[in-house]
Amino acid sequence: MFKSEVTDTKVILTVFGIKLTFKKPFRIKNNKILLCDKNGNERKVNKIKGLKIVFKGQNAVIRVKEPYKFNHCQILLGDDCSASFGKNVELRNVDIRAVAKNSVLEIGDALSWGGGGNIFMSPNPDTKVIVGNNCLFADHLYISTSDGHKIYAKDDAEQKAINMGGDIIIGNHVWLARYTTVLKNSKIADNCVVGANSLINKKYEEENIVLAGQPAKKVKENINWNINF
Repeated sequence: MFKSEVTDTKVILTVFGIKLTFKKPFRIKNNKILLCDKNGNERKVNKIKGLKIVFKGQNAVIRVKEPYKFNHCQILLGDDCSASFGKNVELRNVDIRAVAKNSVLEIGDALSWGGGGNIFMSPNPDTKVIVGNNCLFADHLYISTSDGHKIYAKDDAEQKAINMGGDIIIGNHVWLARYTTVLKNSKIADNCVVGANSLINKKYEEENIVLAGQPAKKVKENINWNINF
């Protein structure tokens, strides 16, 4: 009896109950780095200054609008993943790992993120991180669409995960103070402030509030903020 199975990276043949695994001789990468100028014209480039780009699979796309400023940043992209950065973004010491299949990262215009942080999108596929316009992120932030490891019912022989990943939505004009953690299935509405050392682990639909604590709670309402004191 003969049976074959083909994955992205290997071919598995089963002959009389014996499995033989072969690596594919090649993969069609088809990864793209696209730079959009001030007039909206898009062109393919080989690199983005200040941003180390590592493709870990195929059919991944990264789009960056000019002007931009990256300083000691890195992004890893897996199969069929995409990342986009709006104009006037400024990121310093930020590590992004969108390596789970079909991960989507969308960062709007004028994000200022200084002092380091992480966006982690693995191992759960098909998740999104959406960041709006005019946001301010402080240092040592951690944003993750997944728990990173599987949790399952103790009596489940198949070990089906009960802690699958989920999207993260951060609205327009949101200020995240230092050491903030934002976890899966979370949302922060427009014009909000998140206090230092806070944990965001659910959807906060109300705009113009201050959130603080672990997990975060509303501590003030009817506010707005400005980057200039």
